[in-house]
Amino acid sequence: MAHDGPTLTWLLLAGPFTAIPLLLFASGARQLTLATLGLLQYLGPTLQFLIGVFVYGEPFTAERATGFALIWLALALYSAESILAWRQQQR
Repeated sequence: MAHDGPTLTWLLLAGPFTAIPLLLFASGARQLTLATLGLLQYLGPTLQFLIGVFVYGEPFTAERATGFALIWLALALYSAESILAWRQQQR
């Protein structure tokens, strides 16, 4: 099956276009603490969720609101505990 020039070019560039952001993320992730990196991993899905609800009009049911609130409540508790432990360690 023959491909035209632009299609072949895009296919050849797909690897670097995928690998370069992943390598940059890995490089940046090594410079963060695991707690910070873990918290940042929640931001991507949260932003996708908010875009789905507010931009694309996805239904936001009570069940989804409850799940969303519980996840972020747990993250807030975890963050508060980490901050308290850090402050105690500083003393």
